[in-house]
Amino acid sequence: MRSYGAVYIHRGKKLLLEALINDEQFQRIITQEKRLSNNSLDTIAKQLIRTIHGLAADYNAWIIKMYYSSIGFILKRRYQEISYDPSVFERIKQRNHSQILILTVKDKKFSDISIIAYLCYKHELTLPMIAVKNMWNVFPLRPLLNKLSMYFVKEKISPKDYTYQGLIQLYLSYIISEKYVQLISARKSLITLLYHYYEIHPGSDLVFLPLEIEHEVRNEKEKRIKISYNKPISLSEFDRNNTFSSREEKIDNFLLFFS
Repeated sequence: MRSYGAVYIHRGKKLLLEALINDEQFQRIITQEKRLSNNSLDTIAKQLIRTIHGLAADYNAWIIKMYYSSIGFILKRRYQEISYDPSVFERIKQRNHSQILILTVKDKKFSDISIIAYLCYKHELTLPMIAVKNMWNVFPLRPLLNKLSMYFVKEKISPKDYTYQGLIQLYLSYIISEKYVQLISARKSLITLLYHYYEIHPGSDLVFLPLEIEHEVRNEKEKRIKISYNKPISLSEFDRNNTFSSREEKIDNFLLFFS
């Protein structure tokens, strides 16, 4: 980890790409693409690296500092109160770092994700890797959001889109192996990808902390935010204690925890 004032940040894209180039799964994706393409292996590898480079999170310490300072200023001007339990963030900071923690926001609004990320910044947590919708993956937003430790995931992933599935699963495996805290919205596509990681890594566990943000607006001058927390959910514990007829049913029932 490197630090910049109160901001703790992850390793950037350069080290990510260095780690992926020799990864066995990445080589299998290249081979699979070769069967569908007349391009050389080198050309295919470069195309896939560009794809990962486009969706992966990066950081810029100065941009992070300016962005979350601005978010803090806006929240103070717009809301009379932000009600939450600060001890939750302290417990996250003091957690067992072998635990893979995923902060999960019920709502899918970008603004709610940003509020939770701001509180992580305020309490000097390791900056989470933040999953956002692929609709934000456009210029000029992409380079800015990218530098704020945000990565892009499609809202719906086609079962036939093997290459994208392989790349995003490879990227999530990298994030999880580095034990980064993640911040996501409760989207089925994301939960399914994370469940896939759990399936192919026996003995692993993912712990989800459900968060809910309520906006209370009485009038233009009285606006408040209330953030509530539910009990953390261990995916392995859920798996042990429940039996379902299909994988799809299991994921749908797991999503009910966030609804």
